[in-house]
Amino acid sequence: METPGELLQEIEEGAPGKRFQRLYRKRQQSAHGGLKNGAFVIGGLVVIAIGVVTYPIPVIPSEIVILAGIALLAQGWSVGARALDAAELWVRRRFGWLIEKWKRLPKAAKIALWIVWIAAISGLSYGVYRAFK
Repeated sequence: METPGELLQEIEEGAPGKRFQRLYRKRQQSAHGGLKNGAFVIGGLVVIAIGVVTYPIPVIPSEIVILAGIALLAQGWSVGARALDAAELWVRRRFGWLIEKWKRLPKAAKIALWIVWIAAISGLSYGVYRAFK
């Protein structure tokens, strides 16, 4: 059984555009692969639902929760794995320059940008919540 850290390392080491398809195939070939895939699909859908439901709540990083749910879904469903790999290639083609700039930033700058991002999204979420209250 893989730990979350080992799984993240495997994802990072995988070739762009093939990471999730490789994980899906690996899981299919393992013992009880179909059962594991079903668990990932159900788990991914539940995590996505939690992210959607918590979206209007300030301070909860729902975007990250939704992305984690999509990543779980992609590990258990071949269509999801292909879609996520295609989305990665699309993002890399359009925002590769930004990814490279992000990698070169010092850790303190990355933390500061994350704090600003979370504050902005929380403020926007709170505004949407107040508008529909």
